[in-house]
Amino acid sequence: MSGRAVRVGLVLVPLLSLACISSEVRLTTKRQSPRSDGCEVAVYPTTKPPYAYEDLADDRASCVLSRDHCVERLRADACEVGADTVYGFGEVKQTMQTTISATLARRTGPAPAPGASVPAPLPVTPTFSR
Repeated sequence: MSGRAVRVGLVLVPLLSLACISSEVRLTTKRQSPRSDGCEVAVYPTTKPPYAYEDLADDRASCVLSRDHCVERLRADACEVGADTVYGFGEVKQTMQTTISATLARRTGPAPAPGASVPAPLPVTPTFSR
């Protein structure tokens, strides 16, 4: 490997670590069974879910450079605590860091009736591995 390739590698590793993501999950009820990695999670950033639900935890994800990484971390945390819904974002941006607080919940009632006016959740995207 050339000296240039080594220098490029040494620069890329710290840059990739800038996208580091952390989260703090605080359970608000007894622990539930986790769902599978990459489980489907409905996300309602500005509204409550349009169905009956039980709050399971409060979560706060912090990330650098990309807000999307925070949302993906919230989704992954939801799966880990047995939730299928993330809602009610509180978002703070500081220079290059974004922190999103949200509630993780589990659906307890049926979906709204067909034709009912409800906010659409964010689309499901694949989650990342930690």
